[in-house]
Amino acid sequence: MQRILIIGRGEIATRFVRTIRERYADAHLYDIVGLGSESEGATIRIFDFDPTSLFRLAPLLKNDYRSAYLIWDRLDEAQVILGHLRRESPDLAITMVDFWGIDLNDGQVNLVPVVDLVTARLVDFLPSIPVVAQNIGLGQGEIMEVMVPADSPYAYRNLSNIQQKNWRIVALYRNRQLVLVKPSTMIRPGDTLLLVGAAHILQDIYRLIKSQTGHFPQPFGQHLYLYLDMLDASDSKLTSLVNESLWLAKHLKRKLYIRVANALFSPLYDRLRQMRDEEATLLWEYRGLDFGEVVGDDVVRYGVGLVIVGRERLTKSGVMEALWNLRRPVLKIGRQTLATLSQMSLILTSKPTLEKIAPTLFDISSQTNLPLVLYNFDPENEPKTHVIEHYEHLARIHNSRIEIKSGQKNPIRELQKLFNVLHCLPFEHTMTKRRMSDLFALDPERLFWKLDETTQLLIPAEE
Repeated sequence: MQRILIIGRGEIATRFVRTIRERYADAHLYDIVGLGSESEGATIRIFDFDPTSLFRLAPLLKNDYRSAYLIWDRLDEAQVILGHLRRESPDLAITMVDFWGIDLNDGQVNLVPVVDLVTARLVDFLPSIPVVAQNIGLGQGEIMEVMVPADSPYAYRNLSNIQQKNWRIVALYRNRQLVLVKPSTMIRPGDTLLLVGAAHILQDIYRLIKSQTGHFPQPFGQHLYLYLDMLDASDSKLTSLVNESLWLAKHLKRKLYIRVANALFSPLYDRLRQMRDEEATLLWEYRGLDFGEVVGDDVVRYGVGLVIVGRERLTKSGVMEALWNLRRPVLKIGRQTLATLSQMSLILTSKPTLEKIAPTLFDISSQTNLPLVLYNFDPENEPKTHVIEHYEHLARIHNSRIEIKSGQKNPIRELQKLFNVLHCLPFEHTMTKRRMSDLFALDPERLFWKLDETTQLLIPAEE
């Protein structure tokens, strides 16, 4: 163990010694001067004399000290003590608490500026200012704490659904407890996230976490992605799919990637070949690879936050399973054009997944100006009061208006009557396979197939 000298007076010195006694007494041997009221211990010796006296201090400095800590609240006396230490032990590493903002150029003395530390800590409490690590790492903002507000787009997200490129959520604090995160960890309002990454990236992530709406498809990813298999449908249907994707990318101000598989010579093929880079980035697939493999690689490589498909693609074997594995929202384009949509619809159930997708729905509503309509058509009178209260609470936070339609009707049949609706629902694993029993199910997620011609947004919500 190293022998350490502590020369101190005042409240900071007293608390420093008591902290050492409570937590680190077994780590080193400590000689303490100036705090005569403190008691000795197995590794702590107390010396009760005036350290400004070289006659009293010099004999003690004959010990083989590795480091010394000077915590003295009078400038003139602190300078005298520091002079004694430098003359008697010129190679001693000294850490000195600076209460006054002194200018000292001495390679053996490390100043701890009290005023700067207090100022930095006060700044941490300012609203909309990130808390960055000052005394560990590089101290350049590469380690950051961010509290998640209730209306954050990160609220109710699983970590597996958040794109983390050149940065990571390494832990979080919840109810004053440290939580070591894993992919299935869900972020909740009030959590404090511990972020590590490039400083300039963390500044952007901080602004995104603290923002309210207007960032979809983030935090799932940055860009839009259309999978276009030219064998899926007629040239005219595929052309409509491309047009809708281009319109959406322009409306959301996002970059669009188009993965073209099984390219066939056609008017659409000619148009794609002539498409400008500012419209979309074309990715040609000639290898005949599996759909899930291609899309999975593309989503990660290009930072995709929303996958767009035609309704014909969803009927292919294994496609729904592959899309569910992406943990990204999926937009299925129906018969109606996106520009003619007049509302977003959500069929209410008592499932917790409906609460998890709520921040995403309000984000999309703010960007598209589409009102959110909750359909509480429940033939079995299932209690959903807590779900409705959750959406009403978020509506107040976002200053948005929601409409609730109630009754005893079949919600699927009601939505089938409407062609200008964006049907939103949580993307659950039960939706990846069609079963005969689905025909008799009351679960809206298992019945989503019946809205084949309706534009639908599937939002991941399961762990």
